[in-house]
Amino acid sequence: HLAASGGLLDIRLPGGGTGKAPALPLTMDGKRLPKRLDPPLPGADTRAVLAELGFSDEEIGALARSGTIGLPG
Repeated sequence: HLAASGGLLDIRLPGGGTGKAPALPLTMDGKRLPKRLDPPLPGADTRAVLAELGFSDEEIGALARSGTIGLPG
């Protein structure tokens, strides 16, 4: 049903593969909303989230070096 109604969107997955994800189940002006972004890489927002929680750059670096968190390359 989703495929027939245009309810599946093509996405690029972390690692370079592709897949499909369901679109939002609503329309605006009779059209489905387009995909805005592909899924982020694992850890892509870790630094920003920890900084917002009050961690310093030094603390975040120490967590990454210890393997507690992973940061993208």
